[in-house]
Amino acid sequence: MKAYRGIYTAILSVFFLIALGPGSHADDMPKHLAGLAGQLMKSVREELKSPQGDENYRELVETAYDGLKERSLHRFSGSTARIIDGFTDLEKSYALELENGRGIEFLWRPEQDAFSIAVENKTADEGEAFRTEIRGKTTSKTAEDGTLLVDIDPEQSRIEAKDSEALTSELEALFGKWKDNEGKTWIITGRQGDQFGAVNIARARGLSDDDLEVFNDGHFWAGTLTAERNHDNVRDMSGGIPSEIKIQLAETHRPKVELDLSVVDEENERTLKGVRRELQVTYNPNDFSIHSIGNPYDRPLEYPF
Repeated sequence: MKAYRGIYTAILSVFFLIALGPGSHADDMPKHLAGLAGQLMKSVREELKSPQGDENYRELVETAYDGLKERSLHRFSGSTARIIDGFTDLEKSYALELENGRGIEFLWRPEQDAFSIAVENKTADEGEAFRTEIRGKTTSKTAEDGTLLVDIDPEQSRIEAKDSEALTSELEALFGKWKDNEGKTWIITGRQGDQFGAVNIARARGLSDDDLEVFNDGHFWAGTLTAERNHDNVRDMSGGIPSEIKIQLAETHRPKVELDLSVVDEENERTLKGVRRELQVTYNPNDFSIHSIGNPYDRPLEYPF
């Protein structure tokens, strides 16, 4: 622990949740996302219009194409995304609502050279959930004026369609006990919910499954597992923090704990990987008054299959 003019800095473990913000009109879409979306759809347009595969695949792709046409997205011509001041402050996601509980999500992952469009239905009604995703890879080059030019590589675009049965199999593969990279045991089970993929997730505080840190609103969708809770138990906080500070945090501040994990396949190994965000708690060591809770930084959380 470091001291700065009589103020100590300590670490409180919390998790960070990445959320997509919903939108309502395609004309609100940021220009760089619209340009990449148009390029991606153009690269698979023939497959969208006349899908090749079994009956189930064709039906899912046709449903997705109908959703894109509902918002006139199939008319997007596409354009190069021109990035002037880096990726940091740019919007990387966009969402649209469709009829009958369906939706469209656009997601750009510049650090992975990836861009995707997903038409989906997250309902928990039996047999109704589906997700049809158009996946693309991006390429980039720097113009003479320093502008970064980002495009979709049409040769690497593909469509992946999953019906309710496939999504259920993917979900149930997560159920059971997991040991993370810090030696902690986590338990994941299914639960009833309004949306497909509702789960219970908890961390064992010790060797017994009877003493658990239970998270709320657990949800698995599109390869991502999220959950949250409020810090209300001093035993769930990182070491190095005086008990006086832990008690204040648990009883008064109750900072939110958020969890975000993704299924990652690499080199024939499947892993749940996520980002755990640590928050620095700054306080006065003389009277144990808390000055601030903030200045986050990331630490990895990993569960090998």
